[in-house]
Amino acid sequence: MQSALELRRVRRDGSILYVHLWNAPLLGANGEPIGNMGILADITAHKRAEEALQEANSRLRTLVTASPLAILALDLQGRIISWNPAAERMFGWRQEEVLGRPLPTIPPGQEQAFQAQHQRTLQGIPCWVWNCAGSGGTVPPSTSACPPRPSMMAPAS
Repeated sequence: MQSALELRRVRRDGSILYVHLWNAPLLGANGEPIGNMGILADITAHKRAEEALQEANSRLRTLVTASPLAILALDLQGRIISWNPAAERMFGWRQEEVLGRPLPTIPPGQEQAFQAQHQRTLQGIPCWVWNCAGSGGTVPPSTSACPPRPSMMAPAS
């Protein structure tokens, strides 16, 4: 029976080493186990890169959450995948009300125009958008938009 593990080890100089271990029983001529065979791969650089990415994501989440500016993200179909507390305060909808749904801030009758602008944004063309507040009023345009990367397109949970 083979197995694979990721292990944290200490080198002779005291530095940390991450390894991926694959091991399997070493069998004798009659098929009986006579030992263990293992292959180790140094994955330290990969683990360090993962840690750096997690730290960067944590900093970004903190900035988006603490920002006084409304920050939101839409998927390719225009559904909300991110909605920060400032967006809640500005527009009046709570995050759990909007995640996975079309942008509710578009004034009635402007949905097709918004979809056209959304498609232009996905092509890298900036645009201005009038928004509706949860109270029914409008918020003047002051929108900055950028096209998403494929890695940002995870479905809302």
